[in-house]
Amino acid sequence: MKRMVLVAVIAATWCVAARGDVFHLKGGTVIEGDVLQHKGDAIVVLVGNGEMSIPVSLIDRRESAPSPTEQYKQRLASLEPTADAHAALGRWCLDRQFSDQARTHFLQALRLDANHEAARRALGYVRYRDRWMTRDEARQARLDDQTRRAGEVQSPRDHEFKFRARQWTQRLRDLGGGALSQWQFSGEFEAGRNEVLAIRDAAAVEPLRDVLARHPEESVRLLAVEALGRIGGDDAALALIDIMTRDKDGQVWQRSRDVLAGLDSAKADLELANLMRKGGEVARDRVAGAVADAGLMNSVPGLIQSLITREGRVIVHEITQSQRAWIRTGTLYGYVADLEPVVAEGAVAFNPVIGYIAAGAILDVHARVEPWTERVVVTVTHPEVLDALKRVTGQDFGYDVRAWRRWYGQYLVSHPSPDPAATPATGPVAPAAPQP
Repeated sequence: MKRMVLVAVIAATWCVAARGDVFHLKGGTVIEGDVLQHKGDAIVVLVGNGEMSIPVSLIDRRESAPSPTEQYKQRLASLEPTADAHAALGRWCLDRQFSDQARTHFLQALRLDANHEAARRALGYVRYRDRWMTRDEARQARLDDQTRRAGEVQSPRDHEFKFRARQWTQRLRDLGGGALSQWQFSGEFEAGRNEVLAIRDAAAVEPLRDVLARHPEESVRLLAVEALGRIGGDDAALALIDIMTRDKDGQVWQRSRDVLAGLDSAKADLELANLMRKGGEVARDRVAGAVADAGLMNSVPGLIQSLITREGRVIVHEITQSQRAWIRTGTLYGYVADLEPVVAEGAVAFNPVIGYIAAGAILDVHARVEPWTERVVVTVTHPEVLDALKRVTGQDFGYDVRAWRRWYGQYLVSHPSPDPAATPATGPVAPAAPQP
């Protein structure tokens, strides 16, 4: 009886949606939602918990289908009171941008089973120290562990570490100017490469970054990236971020990002988030992919801010071709200045050369435009940032910054993440219906 009342309430709440439709846009995008109204040359559609206005000119074709809200009501009516069922419905809601309802079902799944992995991960929890934590809690716990371990290092060990670092610097310089300067398919290069890849000493991280990662040859810089990945740890991860944001060669910085994705470093995660907020245009675009690889939900505000930027540009205008003009205020008089002989067999003639005498003034004017610069502000969209947003959040609002901010505000900012296991499961909880 309670279930019937719940479905009836939801049906009344959603009665403003006329029907469900699937819109296939000309660019290949598919949008599914409830049609609310026709507004000028656009159709207003309820998508998840928000409205979207679709210009009619962008629609390739339109198909009628049961609305997502209607499908949700049907699934809710037959929902089993188990953690797995709530988690599955939560995932279904999340895929259709019903963020509030998805969160409600995930929380209910955890009330029924505090260790339900799918629900925990959907809510942003990670497992560390044999217990579930939010990503921020786990990141802070890792930093605390690293700080505690760093405090245990004795001063003599610090001196020894610096001594080894100096030795590695000299050795890598010798290799960079010797074996690694040879043809990369030669035996000498292969021997040097194997020596570098065998390094496991953390003291070699900084020398690898400052010596081999700055080598003029791409193959040597790629070798430094591989060696850092094998050493691992926070320092190696930070060195990879430095290479990723600095190196101009696409193969090198992309390989740095791929290797970084295989390392687990809380310090690197914090550095990536910081670069998304304060880095330059090139750094932000490259870091966006690394942020997506790490799944850093706390970097979503920085990604949204970097989605569309206004950048200053300086345009240098080159010298234009000189223009020439004649200004005549006098009179030109023609006369025969010379006679050029023209000789043929048995004949001779003379070709007159006409000259001119100017009476008055004749000015020859040259116009020359010097180089000049112009400062302009252009709007730049960042496809790398958009791809990172889609991978981190599972949503796709294109370059609509307001839609991204609205989603983030609804799903993250306005919903703190207390441990739902602390709330007892007293029975099925009715999720709030999506509002148009």
